[in-house]
Amino acid sequence: TTASGSDDGDTSTTVAGGGTGGGDDIELTGDFCDKARQLETVGDDLFGETSTDTSPEGLLAGVQQMFRALDNVYGQLNEDPPAAIADEIGILAEFASSNYEKVKDMTSYEEAAKIAQTAFGQDSVSDEFQAASDKIGAYVEKECGISQE
Repeated sequence: TTASGSDDGDTSTTVAGGGTGGGDDIELTGDFCDKARQLETVGDDLFGETSTDTSPEGLLAGVQQMFRALDNVYGQLNEDPPAAIADEIGILAEFASSNYEKVKDMTSYEEAAKIAQTAFGQDSVSDEFQAASDKIGAYVEKECGISQE
């Protein structure tokens, strides 16, 4: 048997999205806490490289890349989540997937920006989504020792 958290015995998954955004797919490995720790270090990759391209096309590609990355990482976290937060991970994975589906084939930055604003706007985050995020954050802090400041 291999010890939990070992480098060689854990599962490794890459989920490729469609999209035209740049950046490599983020591959999370290990158990849930290992994956959560990896997410702390890939923030820049998750939201795409900082681009100086402020053209509508460049901005559109950035929004598409962000949603593709979120779909990718939440999809991986949803493959084998801890039972205590499985439903909550599913809620966030569905949020990411449905928003990526909305923006991936868009040709207008203005349309994609509206989706992003709706998805992340303070007034539009549902109580269910917020409760799921809060429960996952509390779990990650308690079980994985990752501060949620």
